[in-house]
Amino acid sequence: MPPKRKSVVSKAPASKKPKISPIITLGKAALKTRGNGDNLSEDEVSALAAYTQHLETQVEAYQKTENFLNRKSGKELSRAEIEADAERLKGNIERGIEKLMKWKPSCKTGSATFAFEGICGTPAIMANFLGLDKPEDVMNFKMKRYTHEDFEQNVLHDTIRSTVRYCSLYLTGNVNLYWNWETGEYKFSGRYGQLGTGKSAKASTAVVVPGPSGVA
Repeated sequence: MPPKRKSVVSKAPASKKPKISPIITLGKAALKTRGNGDNLSEDEVSALAAYTQHLETQVEAYQKTENFLNRKSGKELSRAEIEADAERLKGNIERGIEKLMKWKPSCKTGSATFAFEGICGTPAIMANFLGLDKPEDVMNFKMKRYTHEDFEQNVLHDTIRSTVRYCSLYLTGNVNLYWNWETGEYKFSGRYGQLGTGKSAKASTAVVVPGPSGVA
């Protein structure tokens, strides 16, 4: 059976500014010139009714858009709910990366690679996970790069570690985050290998996270 052909999605041309109906234009003009309603012709009354309906449709569309953006930004979630979901997201990402860190010959040089993908549909949760102040902060970038020390200390607050038969594997290079806030899709990619390999070797097996007072 021949393989199915992939459908080709063509980009739609840039949308033109919608044309405004003449009756709406007439209603708008009548409202400006005869807002008190005196001496309106029958055509002007019909035009005003059409213009009023046009405005109501625009308001309804705006409210739907505003409600959608509120949901996407997490405004309907409490602070506690956002923090709890961000903690679950952190656990999923940490466990997911560790599961991908399998032994390969390239682990000897710290050049083995991983790529962990997932979905987080609420920017407020992703922003909290990354330690950013506002949901809008994650709507302004598509890619971020961390050193593995920065990623572990300031994002995960933990050490990524995968134990294989004869050794443990750690992150050894930069960690890249690719993020699309509209779809919620994200991907973390980077390098890993044995302790002491890679461009920036680890000095110890543990990451020291400073406490509130700055003392570990």
